[in-house]
Amino acid sequence: MARGDRPVEGSDSEGERQGAMTKIRLQFVQSFVDQHGKPRFYFRRRGSARVALPGRPGSAEFMRAYEAALVTAPVVIGADKRSMPGSISLALAQYFDSLAFRDLGAGTRVSRRCILERFRDPYGHLPLATLPKEFVVALIDTMSRHQARNWLKAFRHVIKWAADRKLICNDPTLGIKVRLPKSDGYHTWTEDEIGAFEARHPVGSKARLALALGLYTAQRRSDVVLGPSAHQGRRGDHPPAEDRHDAGDPGASRSRGNHCRHVHRPLDVADDQARRQLRRQRVLARVQALVKRRRIAGALHVPRAHAGANSDASLSFRGSRTGHYTRRSRWRASTKR
Repeated sequence: MARGDRPVEGSDSEGERQGAMTKIRLQFVQSFVDQHGKPRFYFRRRGSARVALPGRPGSAEFMRAYEAALVTAPVVIGADKRSMPGSISLALAQYFDSLAFRDLGAGTRVSRRCILERFRDPYGHLPLATLPKEFVVALIDTMSRHQARNWLKAFRHVIKWAADRKLICNDPTLGIKVRLPKSDGYHTWTEDEIGAFEARHPVGSKARLALALGLYTAQRRSDVVLGPSAHQGRRGDHPPAEDRHDAGDPGASRSRGNHCRHVHRPLDVADDQARRQLRRQRVLARVQALVKRRRIAGALHVPRAHAGANSDASLSFRGSRTGHYTRRSRWRASTKR
């Protein structure tokens, strides 16, 4: 038996009458029984994709499919997915392995890879060097405005990378702009809409919890997603992310590294001032409690007789983190008269 031959059980007319099974030997035939107990037969030539053979071995439909597979030129596995030299598919494969793509953010890499892979499937065989501008314009016309803008941003990064490596001479996206429609932003829910939502989602559901966190805590979306654990440290009550470095000194964050350049500004200024004043009072009460325990009485330069009893003491300090009292933090306290 030659290499690649498989003994396949089949039956002829005489064998069926006698109730006996005969074995026929067919080249490149692979057989097995699947998980449902059904026998499967495939034409499997080495290095080529396998072809399903219908029916039972020896039957008319089986032999017709087997003879057609024998005379058909073998299709090399993965031949239809290989990237030709100079094609868009090969350029994208090299771009995904480049430092320019790896330098992007994790979320940006995921979204742009999805955008470019969807473009690569139907148009990956086209040559990149001779890609005309008319093709880009015609392709954008088939997309929505937001989809076209995202694709154009992702593909322009690829073109810039390819131009630096002399893979393309002319930029086919040059001068193409996609204008987004004018919008008034997100719709603000009315009281009737909030009531309808609360009537639809009872207390205890995740939807009702999300509404309550966003509506009654007045936090931004990123703080709501992180939850209370993101604002609690060893001391138990760290301020929110935008005010964590400036609870004691409003200019501390700006002078120590610009960690909070984009500071969230509440709409209600009075509530913001009250919140800051309450935070300062809590910090002051904590410091006075530590003074009573004689932990930082010398560092504050405040007489022990007046440190605990003076409730009008105002302090300002500069430290690495608000609420962490270390020896490196410099404290300054003065008593209001």
